[in-house]
Amino acid sequence: MWKVPRQVVTPDLEEDIKRLLSPEILRLFKLCEDEEKKVRIQRITEMLDFLDHLSDFRNYLNSINKRTKREENGMTFMDSSIIFNGHDYSGCEFDVEALIYYMYVSIIDTSMAKENIYISLKDFMKDRISKENTTRTNVLALCDEYNSLYGLSKNFKDVFESRIPSELQEKFANGILILSDNRKTGYAKADIDDRWEKWKKKELNLKMKRIASGLYNIRSSYTHSNIRNFIPSRKWDGDTLDSNVRYLLQEDTDLLGLLKSVILELCVDMLTK
Repeated sequence: MWKVPRQVVTPDLEEDIKRLLSPEILRLFKLCEDEEKKVRIQRITEMLDFLDHLSDFRNYLNSINKRTKREENGMTFMDSSIIFNGHDYSGCEFDVEALIYYMYVSIIDTSMAKENIYISLKDFMKDRISKENTTRTNVLALCDEYNSLYGLSKNFKDVFESRIPSELQEKFANGILILSDNRKTGYAKADIDDRWEKWKKKELNLKMKRIASGLYNIRSSYTHSNIRNFIPSRKWDGDTLDSNVRYLLQEDTDLLGLLKSVILELCVDMLTK
């Protein structure tokens, strides 16, 4: 006997689109005659619905967390104790949060139109390489050109750099500070303050390039290294920030809310083209 995949159906798709995306997107969805686009909208909606369930599960785990304070080597740690259904779920809330972030970024991948027809690296190099440009420098330059045209991150970065309105770009740029990927020592508060002042003076397009690259690198770290990436959620009140911190959020910045706004923009763009 053979096993076959399940056929999964969303019972009230239109109501979910209205609730999780917007009434306007539902209107455009009903008018759309492109089945491929409608399938993508359905998948985006289903993923957002799942993220709602994950958020509720994370909130429940936090509500039953019996935290205890522990001192070790002059440092204070908060230990978790989450017992649910006879199992210890301590730390699971961080993994759920990491998955939620990863899925929001993945939904952006699903939402955006692929503007370039994909060409394999072999075909790309075959059309451009010759006896005259086979030095190591030339080949590496061609690889860089290929990545800029067809790399996995290209479309994602294009969204933040050129496909969302400037008002939304400003919200990202005013709420996020991207730090160094190769920092070896911690950051003092004065260092962060200085970086923020310099950040505010940068041109918007340069800030968006840095933000797009930083957000995508976090997504890639989850994919390739299975990192427990924590969305910044607590006030920094220490003297030194760890060097492995990759980005900071202003206190009133809702990163997932900003990513959701990007998804909404892309869905409208998809259905009106």
